[in-house]
Amino acid sequence: MDPECKPADSLHRATLLVALADGITCQLGAGRRKRRHTRGFDAKFRAAFDSILPGPATGAVDG
Repeated sequence: MDPECKPADSLHRATLLVALADGITCQLGAGRRKRRHTRGFDAKFRAAFDSILPGPATGAVDG
């Protein structure tokens, strides 16, 4: 994802993004119409994506 990240950091970020996308699909439901409480999920997902993806991780704890 980011050439300056260590492989473990890239894997953690990718895992977070997949879990976030999977959770959103569960909230929206397949084949259902969007409801009022689900409006804006796309923008919020993008904001979360942008906060997880850019630059090296800060405050990361090796474990």
